[in-house]
Amino acid sequence: MEKTMETNINLELTILMPCLNEGRTVSFCVKQALAYMKQRHIIGEVLVVDNGSEDHSFEIAGKAGARVIRCSEKGYGNALRFGIHQAKGKYIIMGDCDGSYDFLSLDEFMKQLRDGKELV
Repeated sequence: MEKTMETNINLELTILMPCLNEGRTVSFCVKQALAYMKQRHIIGEVLVVDNGSEDHSFEIAGKAGARVIRCSEKGYGNALRFGIHQAKGKYIIMGDCDGSYDFLSLDEFMKQLRDGKELV
């Protein structure tokens, strides 16, 4: 998704991760996403949107290198919308931080976004 409002032109990509009590997996996911951007020379951020975790997910994600924000409105959709509005990248790729996504395999998503697709 390409952002048009308040885009920080220095960041090409935001990898957005809504989060609720993912303390056991969030660090791995954040580090994997950061490694992908480093390997591909992509200037970007990992944005974790904490939606009321009670297991220190917020702190763990921050220590792993993510920018972490809190969304006080409960619900997955609310966390996702809030994160989209807070994202600084030109493109946004969303993935859950429960270990079910391979954040090292984003090349096809990036190709499609760079080719002008609005939603991949």
